[in-house]
Amino acid sequence: MRFWKNKKPAEGYHPLDNNIVKEYNKTRGRDKRKYLCHAPFKSMTFFFEGDVMACWHNKQFLIGKLPDKSVEEIWFGQRLQTLRNHILSNDLSCGCTDCRRFFNQHHYSAAGAWRYDYLPESGSGYPVSMDFQISNLCNLECIMCNGEYSVSVRQNREMKSPYSIRYDEKFVSQLEPFIPHLKEASFTGGEALMIKIYYDIWERMIELNPAIRISVTTNGAVLNERMKGILEKLNFNITVSIDSVSKKTYENIRRNAVFEEVMDNFDYYLHYTRRKGTVFSVRVCPMKQNWHEIPEIFRFMNDHEVVLIFNTVIFPPYSALWNQSPVILAEIYDYLKSYEFSAHTDIQKENILAYNYLVKQVEGWVKESDLREKQHPGILTYDTDKLLSVLFGQVDDFLKTTSFYSSEEKVSFSLFFRKGIEACEKSITDIEALNRALRFYIGIPPNRLVDEFNIRDVEKIIERTLQAGRAEV
Repeated sequence: MRFWKNKKPAEGYHPLDNNIVKEYNKTRGRDKRKYLCHAPFKSMTFFFEGDVMACWHNKQFLIGKLPDKSVEEIWFGQRLQTLRNHILSNDLSCGCTDCRRFFNQHHYSAAGAWRYDYLPESGSGYPVSMDFQISNLCNLECIMCNGEYSVSVRQNREMKSPYSIRYDEKFVSQLEPFIPHLKEASFTGGEALMIKIYYDIWERMIELNPAIRISVTTNGAVLNERMKGILEKLNFNITVSIDSVSKKTYENIRRNAVFEEVMDNFDYYLHYTRRKGTVFSVRVCPMKQNWHEIPEIFRFMNDHEVVLIFNTVIFPPYSALWNQSPVILAEIYDYLKSYEFSAHTDIQKENILAYNYLVKQVEGWVKESDLREKQHPGILTYDTDKLLSVLFGQVDDFLKTTSFYSSEEKVSFSLFFRKGIEACEKSITDIEALNRALRFYIGIPPNRLVDEFNIRDVEKIIERTLQAGRAEV
C-alpha cells in the first residue's frame, strides 16, 4: 500500500526547473526517483527542546513539538503533509533552502536530500528511520562546543543552570508503535552513552525489533558495562569523534577527556564492529587548532581501515576555517593539497575521496572568503550601528525572497530576530566582542542564520553570540 502518492505540481507551488530534476535523477537509481527527497516520507528527527524535524537540513519548517503533540500526531499530521506536498511538487521552498541552493548549483552530492536516498522502502506508512539528539548531557567541554550541546560547558563555562529535558518515559511509550517498522535509528548528544533515555529506547528495540541497525555517535570517553551488554544484543554502527591522534592537541580540543582512555575504547569499538560486521567510523572536525594534523589523522585511520568523516565546523568563529581570510585559507589549501596517499582497499579509497572533498571544500572557501572581502571591504572598521544595519538588511532581503513564510510570519520573525540581536547588544558590554560576533553573523548565509535563530529562544541566542564574540577559549 502506498500512503504518499505522486502528483503533478499544483497551482501555488514553486517547483525546481524540470531540467534540474531530470539531471539530478540521472545521478540516482531508478527506484529512488519517486520523490525528489525521501526524508519527509521516511524519517523523523527528534531535537532538543522537543523540536521535531523531517531531516537535519530543514530547521526552518519544524513538523511538530513535543509534548504539545504526540509522535503519532506529528507523523500523521497536517504540517508534515504540507511538507510532503511541496516535495511531491518538486518544490523546495518549504524550509529546504540549503538543498534548493545546491540543486540550483548542480552540486547534487552536497544536498541533504541526496543522503536520504539510501533509506529503504516501506509499505507500512510509518517511518523507517529516526534520529535522536534530545539531551545535552555530556562529560566534555570541547573548545568548539557550547552549552546547548554540553551541560558541562553550560555549567562550567557559561555558568548557567542545566536545561530541562522534554523527553520522558511517556515519549518512549509513544515510540512503541513505530519501533517495529524501523530499519535504522541514530543517536547523538551531548554524549549519547550518558543519556539514560537512550538506554530505555535501546532496550525497547531489543524487545520489539532486534534486527534494527543502530548508529551511535560518541566522544569515546564513556563506555560502561550496561552499554557493552546492549551492544551484544543489537547491531551498532559506531562513530567516535576524534580530532587529533596527538595527545596534546586532542586534549586541548576535547577538554576533560584522557587520550589514552579514548584510544583504548577506540580499539574496543574497532574489534566489536569487525566481529558484528557493522561500520566503525571516526568523525574529525577540521579547525584552526588541528588543520595541520589532518594528513596525520588520515594516515592513522587509513592504516586501521576506519571510515573517515570530516565535519564542517560552521561555529564558533575561533575554531571554524570557512570564515578565515583568503590568505590563510589559501595556505591551508596548498598544505592539504600537497599530500598524496595510496589506497589498497575500498575503505581507503573512500577515505581518499573524503579527503579530496575536504580539499575542494577549502578551495571553495578561498573563493567565498575573497568574495566576502570584496562585498564588505571596510567591514573591520564598521561600528556597531553599521554592522547591525548590514545584518538586518541581509536577513530582511532573505525573508522577502522566501515563499514558505506568510507575510505575517515574515514580520514576526524579523521582529524576533531584531529582538534577539538587541538583547545581545544590551548583554554584551565588550563592544569589540559584540562587533566580532556581528561580523561573523554577516558572513553566514542568511538562510543558515535564520535556521539557527528559528530553533532558539533569546537566552540561547545571547549565549551563541557571546561565544561568537570570543577570540578563543
